[in-house]
Amino acid sequence: MGGSEPPANSGSSTADNTPAAVDSSAQVLEQELVPQSETLRIPQLGRHDVAVIEASRTAEGPDRQPAPDSTEYVKLLLKVKPLEKTNQLSENTWNVDFPDCDLTNELTTCWSMSGISPYLTAEQFHAQNSGEHVGDKEFLEPGNTYYVWAWQLIEKGSNLDQARLCEGVSYGENCVKIGQIKG
Repeated sequence: MGGSEPPANSGSSTADNTPAAVDSSAQVLEQELVPQSETLRIPQLGRHDVAVIEASRTAEGPDRQPAPDSTEYVKLLLKVKPLEKTNQLSENTWNVDFPDCDLTNELTTCWSMSGISPYLTAEQFHAQNSGEHVGDKEFLEPGNTYYVWAWQLIEKGSNLDQARLCEGVSYGENCVKIGQIKG
């Protein structure tokens, strides 16, 4: 028996935990979350790629805060891949751009998200309800994948057929189409 091979029967009845099995299960988890949008490259400070995994309309925003009368939230699950070590990105990093966004409505936001959740590594995201997340002071590391929920307050019933995820400071210049928005 070679020194690097595990014993033929370790007495454990649990799933295979060899590095190859762990790597392949991580790849399966990554494959399950296929973005519905193209990848948006953010070239400024905190350079990263971001894609929309899913999008929906909801009456609840960050921390389950109800939307004010005549408004609702568009909620996005974003997949973030840093290109350099960076501080955690804020809700001002992205926005949902759509033709109906009313800049004169004081309740809604057109140029930034209304809030974001804590960042989750892929492992934390797939562990669901573990309560773990990337610490507030921790950096996002290049080569890792992170997930974050983001909400933007919009007027109820807004036409989101042409909605795009945009770099927050690009004023509609650096965007990708979101795709289907449920609800």
